[in-house]
Amino acid sequence: MASTHPLPSHPGLPANPKRSRTSQSNLPSSNSNVARSPNFRMPPIPHHEMKEIVKESLNKEIARLASLNASQKAATESVTRAAERSRHELEMSLLELYAAGERRKAAAAQVEEARAGTLGVGGRDDDQSAQVSDSL
Repeated sequence: MASTHPLPSHPGLPANPKRSRTSQSNLPSSNSNVARSPNFRMPPIPHHEMKEIVKESLNKEIARLASLNASQKAATESVTRAAERSRHELEMSLLELYAAGERRKAAAAQVEEARAGTLGVGGRDDDQSAQVSDSL
């Protein structure tokens, strides 16, 4: 539903808004002389200083975040230590597993030599038994 009431006139607006911009630029207006004047200057922009209220709220927020950070560090410290302890135990278990595998290979070779009756005969077998005892 379109309004049929005429719009109030404004000194900076053209009387007929349906006219093109090029035809509007030819219209004399009260502001056109001011805008084209080389002596027209904008007022200086004042320096902005932060208000004390803003500074206080930011300082409170910084203090709150610092205390939150400290509490989170304290809460996660035990979890971090437990994870490091678990990783260390895993590494030690892997070392023990590899050592047990090597001991099993040496024991299997000694069992075969014992079945053949050659265990402990000659210098070669004595060296292997010494190596196995060193790895224990």
